[in-house]
Amino acid sequence: SATAGETYGFVAVRGIPATTVTITPAVVSAATTNEQTFTVPGIRVGDAVTLNPPANVTNVCVGNVRVAGNNSVAVTFVNTSPTTATTPPAGAYTFFSTGGIDTAGNVVAIQSDIGSSLPGPAGSTTSSFSYTVTGLAVTDQVLAISKPTQQAGIGYTQGFVAAANVIGVGYTNFGPTVTPTVSEIYGIGIWRPQPAAPCIVYQPAMTPAAGGPNT
Repeated sequence: SATAGETYGFVAVRGIPATTVTITPAVVSAATTNEQTFTVPGIRVGDAVTLNPPANVTNVCVGNVRVAGNNSVAVTFVNTSPTTATTPPAGAYTFFSTGGIDTAGNVVAIQSDIGSSLPGPAGSTTSSFSYTVTGLAVTDQVLAISKPTQQAGIGYTQGFVAAANVIGVGYTNFGPTVTPTVSEIYGIGIWRPQPAAPCIVYQPAMTPAAGGPNT
């Protein structure tokens, strides 16, 4: 039995491409493994890859998945039965790979509470006000700002980095002074040069030890 009471970690990563291919695996003999190669469009050498089979079959499971070449994946099926040959399920297999994740994602989305109200621009003019955005760097470039509500008489015109951890927001007033709504959550999109890679594939050279029989 698997160890009871353990905490398993599950990771969901958005942006990974999924390719579904209908395949018919060959029979796997008793108490053995069998690596079978399938064509999977879009898979590239250097990707890390895994799969989701269409069904579960008693005594047979997926033991390993590797990139055999461009558009080619090798799947190792394991038959744990000591007396019979078993065929893995035929049908739609979904393959996932790291090919859809950029090695450097330069666009960062931020949600920021602008905090206490500041006086708005007075008398049909444009003024900018500064808000704290922790982590904002002077090398960042503001792509867009989304104000969650519309206010009569005032409009957002631009966003810029005023200083480290400080964003400047420009407003235009079309009449009497209008104060921006207190403590709204602004959506801020920035372009950040040379960020840390969001996904890294490690390929260490390893020499595994021998595995005992039936274990």
